[in-house]
Amino acid sequence: MQAQGSEARLVIAEEVAFKSVPEVVVEDCEDVWNEYVSVNVTAALDNVDFKVGAGSCKLTMAAAAGVEILASEVISVASLANYTHIVAWIKSSIALAANDLQLLLDNTALCASPLETLNLPAVPTPNVWTPIKMTLANPATDLSLISIALKQAVDKGVFVLNIDDIRAIKDGMYLPFLTESFRLSRNFTQSNVIRSSRNPNKPARGNQEVAGDVSTELNPWIGRLFKHLLGSYARAGAGPYTHTFKIGSLPTGLQFEKQFTDIAQYIRYNGCKINSHKATIKAEGPLEGSFNIMGAKETAAVLPHDGAPTDFGHNPFDGFEAAIKQGGVALGVATEATFDIVNNLDGSIYVIGGAGERHSIPAGKVKVSGKLTALFEDMTLYNLAVGHTETSLQIILTKGTGAGTAGNEKLTYNFDEIVFRPQAPVIAGDKGIMVDLEFEAYYDNDPDASAIWIELLNAEANL
Repeated sequence: MQAQGSEARLVIAEEVAFKSVPEVVVEDCEDVWNEYVSVNVTAALDNVDFKVGAGSCKLTMAAAAGVEILASEVISVASLANYTHIVAWIKSSIALAANDLQLLLDNTALCASPLETLNLPAVPTPNVWTPIKMTLANPATDLSLISIALKQAVDKGVFVLNIDDIRAIKDGMYLPFLTESFRLSRNFTQSNVIRSSRNPNKPARGNQEVAGDVSTELNPWIGRLFKHLLGSYARAGAGPYTHTFKIGSLPTGLQFEKQFTDIAQYIRYNGCKINSHKATIKAEGPLEGSFNIMGAKETAAVLPHDGAPTDFGHNPFDGFEAAIKQGGVALGVATEATFDIVNNLDGSIYVIGGAGERHSIPAGKVKVSGKLTALFEDMTLYNLAVGHTETSLQIILTKGTGAGTAGNEKLTYNFDEIVFRPQAPVIAGDKGIMVDLEFEAYYDNDPDASAIWIELLNAEANL
């Protein structure tokens, strides 16, 4: 079966350590759970039916199992502070409703006083491996874990349960996209040694180049990319939320995962940083933006990092919802605006023994530039450009009221200090005259202290 673009997905997750998959194994389920087993439960290692490794934990419940801990196992996990969710694979001989079972995590033996009591989601289809995902309630205090348990919260009678590959992860999020060109490429280097033949030598491997572009449509849930574009992030409010992004030190890195869902194949990219962002604001239609990505490594994965990633859907901003202000005043003559935010990443850092992967990706000085196209009705913009006069530009995208509640989101690009490059309008024919003014943004003394800052209002607390 050939993979189809219509079934493909891009999933992004924030890294905990550069170039590393943002996850930690809590319990691999590669041996029999034996810290505790209820007298009405039989625990075994199923080395025939499993998802990862060579086995899964198999629990067979008798009729009298009741509402209690079914089984527990000794684990050793130092901290879950950097993670957001627990994921696992479940297979049940009967359908399970949400909250029928609970997963317990504790820093005391036998899960005597659980730090986490996680309700398992529904497993609606019997005898089919199903990915499950549960939100950690208190990851910052989930320290020195030594016990994991499965508890029956609703008596389900006689049934068999397999569980496998229990991991803590950083949340994966679907990224709606138009096209992507992200991939690994590697040069061949040729030996020039002279042998007793004119035949060429086997080429040697060069350094790996992991890079590409992701083209998408600007939407109210794109904040995770903005955080990794600019670096400084703050959230305010208790719902709706105001997310503010300014130029600062870039985060550790992003993981991109291509999920070819129709053929169950996955390609993962780690150590990714956003090199640049370009957007075009026009008078009609969805507003497109692209992100140029630079990464460190590409690997094929047997299973997805997150089998049930967060999906906010896709409701893009369009030209009818756009407005531009210049100098704090609505600019009613603009027909199009484009801009580039470039991080000038250094992709040349390779080290001996580094397997051809980028060792690090340092960030350079940010460059912010763009172009405003407007009707030529008077000399106002022209005079600003010729006089090298500082002004400001705001590009405002609004749904509904823009208050940040569901259906009323707002996205604002703020260029607080800019100058236009002088360019007189040209007469290209007998139609209306337009003026194209390129601009550059900078930071001199504005209170926001960022050449570009982005404000996003929505109803989602987490990016």
